[in-house]
Amino acid sequence: MRHPARMGGLLLSYNTGRILSYMTAGALVAALGTLVSLSPQARIALQVIAAVMLILMAQLTFLMWCLLFSL
Repeated sequence: MRHPARMGGLLLSYNTGRILSYMTAGALVAALGTLVSLSPQARIALQVIAAVMLILMAQLTFLMWCLLFSL
């Protein structure tokens, strides 16, 4: 078993790297988004698709938690 302080440092560095990579990806997508102009219909369609994906991911996460804790 690893030393708890070492595990804390590993977890901190992992999560810091993960957050920084998400921030970088978000900044790149935002920069690309300023170059593209969408019609109002396309914008609404993308918002609906994003909302459906969020709902589906929430349901999947809930299902995985239920399966995990039912063991």
